[in-house]
Amino acid sequence: MGVGALGHCRMALAQLVEFLPPKRRKAAVAYILSWMGAAAAAVLLLVALSARDPRLLPAEVALFFLVTAAADAAVLRLHHGESTEYVSLLEAAVCINIVVFPPEVALAVTLGGSAISHVLLRQHPVKAAFNLAQYAVAAVSAIVLFQLVAGDAAIGVRTVIGVMVGMASFGLLNSAALAGLVSILDERDYNDTLKEGFGLSMITVLGNTAVGVLAAVMWVTHPELTPLFLAPAAILHLAYGGVVRTRELLEEVVSERNRLNRIIVGSSDGIALIESDGTVGVWSPALARLTGIEADAAAGRPVEELFAATDLDERPVDLLEPMRTATPEEPTSTAELLLRHKEGDNRVVRVRHTVLFDAGGRPTGDAVLIHDITQEHEADKLKDDFLARVSHELRTPLTPIKGYAQSLLRRGDAIPKAARDKAVTSILERTDHMQALIDDLLLVSRIIGGRATLDDQIQARDVDVREVCERVLQSFADEPREFSLEARDKTSLAFADPARVTQIVTNLVSNACKYSDPGRPVDLVVRGDDQHVAVDVVDRGRGISPHHIDKVFDRFFRVEDPLTMTTGGVGLGLHISRELAHAMKGELTVTSTLGEGSTFTLSLPRSGDKP
Repeated sequence: MGVGALGHCRMALAQLVEFLPPKRRKAAVAYILSWMGAAAAAVLLLVALSARDPRLLPAEVALFFLVTAAADAAVLRLHHGESTEYVSLLEAAVCINIVVFPPEVALAVTLGGSAISHVLLRQHPVKAAFNLAQYAVAAVSAIVLFQLVAGDAAIGVRTVIGVMVGMASFGLLNSAALAGLVSILDERDYNDTLKEGFGLSMITVLGNTAVGVLAAVMWVTHPELTPLFLAPAAILHLAYGGVVRTRELLEEVVSERNRLNRIIVGSSDGIALIESDGTVGVWSPALARLTGIEADAAAGRPVEELFAATDLDERPVDLLEPMRTATPEEPTSTAELLLRHKEGDNRVVRVRHTVLFDAGGRPTGDAVLIHDITQEHEADKLKDDFLARVSHELRTPLTPIKGYAQSLLRRGDAIPKAARDKAVTSILERTDHMQALIDDLLLVSRIIGGRATLDDQIQARDVDVREVCERVLQSFADEPREFSLEARDKTSLAFADPARVTQIVTNLVSNACKYSDPGRPVDLVVRGDDQHVAVDVVDRGRGISPHHIDKVFDRFFRVEDPLTMTTGGVGLGLHISRELAHAMKGELTVTSTLGEGSTFTLSLPRSGDKP
């Protein structure tokens, strides 16, 4: 659609006009008709100004008629995404016509040859009409300027200057015409549209003009040598097309690289590209988070220096082995590894190697995809741990229950009353323990499934936290250790559920006893501020490691190995206690030092500051 100019229309002109809204369609049609009117006026003006009868050789006119058609039909279509740029040799043919023929003949040969090219290219009539109209206006401008500068002078400097001036106006008018139409069709700013392709347009015009001037001079002076210009002109055209196609390919490569970069940057999985020499070529942000090593620090370094990885049995792993063992038929392999962060934390990852090969079957690199499966791994381990803990918790009370029941069944009448009462009491206590465990499991299951919330379990009112602590400590009277209670606040009234506060404090004191040696004291401190009443449960036991302290409130989490644990429980007490505290608009927190002890703090809204 352009003569080495803008030509940035997204589809055929007729299709654009067809699908435009009525207002824009009307503007586009009016714009095309205005150029057709300008073309008619320009042609009439040129004919009126022509004062001489041209002496023509029909063969010469026919020859350049065909040359013009061929030059305009020699189109390079250069695609840029949805836009297309058209480049032809029409300017070179126009130069020859201006120099060789009188004005009106030059115009007729130019427009006639271009019309034939439009027919050969099967252009839509609307598009052909607009192109011929803008060519007519531009060609008349070029012819008039050439005549004003060169006049009837012989071939020389004035001729060259006149042609250059004329063809510059030819390119400017074509660019202006196309920019106007594109700005209407795409609703773009006219100035921005004109600037977008103006530089390329003028370079093409000047290049084609130079070829055309030399061909015209050769035709006038040594016509027999003119065919020699066909090869250079064709080579120039193809070379230009090659340069612009190279630019187009470069744009595609850049676009593809940017797309891949967005994928790499946005991927939640770590991505690394290992070159054939074992160095890192690509290191994604997700991988930087997994390893603690930034991309800039990883680029170009041997992969063995960056990955501190072992198998799940903590045996060293050779990360370059897949590149040595893979084949073009089986380029991929997968393994689960332990990946160490530079700060010391281990992550369980699934590593997928995809080895790349050249045409000769030699490995050129390894694309490594690293998926963090730590949570999945921990979830599987948690299931196994949970089964072990529940089995332990159920087996522990069932054994004495079964023993007492068998004794009562076999010789119940022979057993003294005190012993029978003790056996029945023990059975009831262990049954209550099992019932409490089952209730906790059911409650957590209902909460996880969304069928209940702990808010439904809360009946808040004023409660004296100090008195709750006193009652809880009385229930641990048989515990072989010293307990202390310190009240640092005159009033310890909180707005909470007394039963749930008792449940939480009981669980905290029970844990303090479990995880500290017999005889070591457990201290309770009741304190507060203007908005809250808090109770600290302080033990001097084994403490909690920093690695585990953020997990102690997770459901089913236990610090001890379930296969070697020395204390009871399935890891629900602290989880439910914290959820109960939240339901009462309070908080349950912990501070701990490994080997020195832990302090669990229950904080509740003070009475009078009811949420």
